[in-house]
This record gives sequence, C-alpha cells and structure tokens, in this order.
Amino acid sequence: MEDGSGPKSLIWLALAAVGVILLNRFMAIQHDSKEPPVIPQKLPYVGHIVGLIHAKHPLPIYTLNILKSTTYVVNHPDLVAAVQRNTKTLSFNPIIGKFSKRICGPDDEGQARVLENLNGKEGEWGLTIETHHGMYAALAPGRDLDNMNRVMMQKVSLYVDSVCIGESPKTLDLHAWTSDAILMCSTDAVYGPENPFRTHPGLGDAFWTLESQLTLFLLDAFPSITASKGVACRRQIVEAFESYFRRGDQWKGSALIQARATSNHKYGVSNVNAARFEIADLVGILVNTAPSTFWILVHVYSNPELLQKLRQELTTITTVHQIHPSKSQRHLDITKMKESCPLLVATYQEVLRVRSFGSTVRVAMEDTLLNEQYLLKKDSTIQIPSAVLHADPKIWGADAADFRPERFLKQDDKKSKVSPGAFHAFGGGNTLCPGRHFATTEILLVAAMFILRFDLEPVSGSWALPKQNSNNLSTSLLPPASDIKVKVSKRAGYEKDEWVCELTESKSKFQLAV
Repeated sequence: MEDGSGPKSLIWLALAAVGVILLNRFMAIQHDSKEPPVIPQKLPYVGHIVGLIHAKHPLPIYTLNILKSTTYVVNHPDLVAAVQRNTKTLSFNPIIGKFSKRICGPDDEGQARVLENLNGKEGEWGLTIETHHGMYAALAPGRDLDNMNRVMMQKVSLYVDSVCIGESPKTLDLHAWTSDAILMCSTDAVYGPENPFRTHPGLGDAFWTLESQLTLFLLDAFPSITASKGVACRRQIVEAFESYFRRGDQWKGSALIQARATSNHKYGVSNVNAARFEIADLVGILVNTAPSTFWILVHVYSNPELLQKLRQELTTITTVHQIHPSKSQRHLDITKMKESCPLLVATYQEVLRVRSFGSTVRVAMEDTLLNEQYLLKKDSTIQIPSAVLHADPKIWGADAADFRPERFLKQDDKKSKVSPGAFHAFGGGNTLCPGRHFATTEILLVAAMFILRFDLEPVSGSWALPKQNSNNLSTSLLPPASDIKVKVSKRAGYEKDEWVCELTESKSKFQLAV
C-alpha cells in the first residue's frame, strides 16, 4: 500500500521549482552589455554572499549579482588605479555611515552628525570630513607624528626589556604578547598619560574580546544575541572613554586625539558619542598592527637565512658605546632603520602581501565608465580584494605563493618590478590608510629589537606556521587561528648590553607602497 510520499515529494519539488523561477524573474537584475561580465552563481542568490570573501576568478573585473544588489570585483592593477582616481563618483563615504552605526553604536543624534554632508556635496565641512582631514594631518610625517613615535618608542623599549630579564630564557605566547604590547604602546602614544587602557585594568582584554566578535557586528547579525560578550565589552570601553573625555584628558594626549576632539566639539558631539566613535579609531589603530607584528616575527625566525641577513643589515646602523669593560650600550636609530634597511622593509612588505585578506570597498555615486571601458552603475558596490591581487602569478611571477622579500628590493639601482596598484595592503586613493607611517614604525621597531636582541625557538621544537583566522572580517590582515608558544633567550654576546632607541630627523620621504 502506497503512502503517497513519492507523489507529494514531486509536487513539493515542482512548487519549489516554480517558486525559484518566479523569484528569479522578480529579483533579476538587468545587465548592461557595457558592464563587467557576470559570474554565474552556484547557489541561488546566496552563493556569492559566501563566495565573495574568497573570490579568485581570473578576470580583471567581473559582476556579482546578489539579490537585488550589484557588486563589481576589481582584480587588475590598472583598473584598481582607475577606481582610486575616481574619488568623486566612486566613494567610500557611504560605507562609513554603515560602519559607524554597526561598530560604534552611536545614538540617533550622533549618527546624524556622521551622515551630515557625508559625501561633501556642500563643500569640505561636516564631522566626518573634518575628522578625516584632522587625522591625516596629525599622522602625516612631521612633528606631530614624531612626538607620537617617541612615546611609542619609549613604551616599546620597556616592553621588549621585560621580555627576558636576567640570564634565564622566558616562555611566552607570541601572539598574546604582541597583541598586548601593540595595544598598550599604541594607545599610550595616542591617548597620553591618562590612557584609559592604563587607568582601567582589563580594558585591553575587553577590546580583544570585542574585536573577535566584530564580524557579527559588521554583518548586523543580531549582535545583542549572537555577540553578547562583544556588546558588553563595547559598553565597558565606552564607559572608560566617556570618563576620559568628560575629564578633558584628551587635551593631554597626542595631536591625533586632539584633532578628533576638536571636530567632535565643533559639531556638538556628546562625550558618550565621542567615546562610541573611539571604537572605530581603536579598530584602525590596533587590529592590523598586532597580527602584522606577530607574522613578521614568525616569518623571520622560521627562516634562519633571512634572520642572519637581517641581523647583519641592522648591525650596520647600530652604534655601540662602551659604558663598562663588560657592558655596552647599543643605539638603534629608527629613522636610519627605515631608510637604510631595505631588506627589513621588504620583509614587512612581503608579510603584508602574503597575509593581507581585506577588501577596499567603494560605492558608485553615479554611473561611471571605468577606464573608458566598463560601466559601473549607480548604487553598485565596488570591491578590490587584496588577497586576489597579492596572489596573482601574472603580477608577482610563478613564485607568487612563496614568501620571498627580495621581490620588493630594487635591482641594479632600479625600482622593484612590482606594478603600481598591485600592492594594496594600505588601500589607495583618498582612503589610503592614514596610520600607515605610525604602524609601520612600530612594527619594524618591535621586529628589529627582537632580531637584534633575542633568539626565539618554538617550544614544540620546530616552526609550524599556524593558519589564519579567516572568520575575522574586521581586519585586513588576519590574525593566527592559534598561538605559538616560544622560548626567548638573549643572544650570545649581548646578554649584558643595554639598548637605546633614537629618532632623528628624516632626510628623505619614507616610501611604504611600491
């Protein structure tokens, strides 16, 4: 006796098929022949939402239709440069509005200040525009940045000194140590003597807990339920910074925090909203710098040949003063380090190339013909995935998958052969990372001090590079999925030496991109 399940299943399948067809007709997006080619979806409507992160289609540019929205993914350096030139019609500003609301959680009045003249149609004014200008000015090479670097340099020196006190080796979790060191040294440099991370013990742990759940905030996936720990930690950080602003402690800090405070005051931003906005600034200061520091140490120490070359290079810019028959004082000039250690800088660039995973995002404010070839329709999204650009053998050669810093070195007094626009670790155009100079100095300083002073050995006995945490979408450079426990010991012959970091005036412009 038949139960009728077979015919019922066929009926449901038929109804489902009809539903898909109707949905397809309803949600179909008309494609213009001038637009980039469309990539077919493997799963109806949602396939590309998942696949977008790992998109590796070998086309210079292509179109993804996701539900009723269109995204153009740009994978060629020439087209990347064209996107960056179109700052008026291809804008990052609409993304700021969404980011601010989801990550910072301002009230309606605070969000209104963020959105006011957001795209600059009425001129160069408004909270977002003026805060942006103030940040770039404070973080540009010059006196203000030097002052921040000097504070950071002093704090890094103290942190590195504490790594290995005495003659006995010390064991530490490398990623945990770099995360804590970068957070404290960076925030001391920005926020000054009343740094909330100093005055509120445990606030650093709260930030990293929040950071680990920011993906759920970005996706707006009911964070009050799915990221309840992150919500609580954000509240804890906001309370600490509200007190900081209420007491006027920002005026004791760096030019960077004072520039932001000036814009907030001008546009009537309350202390609590200023504290909420500071969440975004902390993300910008910390979430890429900490993993970058971890990865450069891992890549250097897991490669003995590279480690030896870097030690030789750094030794040439280190000056030695004999302060006792058995004790020397060694001076490391940070400015000379950046200007006269090309292999160290190239190693850092290569870390960014192989470890960057973020995307530069723009929104088309009007129909735009990109490079006089591709139509980008109004209200569409443009994405430039750095991981795709950085792994393309057509750009980097057959060894694109290998870690080889030498690719960034000049050959025979010529520039490296890397195409402009191919190296996208800092973004580009008018959204080029404003903190790139500060972060680079900090990362290179930590790396140089370790390379010169310590031997690192994994407790496990051999270097096994951990996988990256691909679930974290809040950072452009992914942290490790697991930590590495290392044994740190002072280098033979350097056990009793003192180390001093210096910052002299630069004679040339330090070039980070290629």
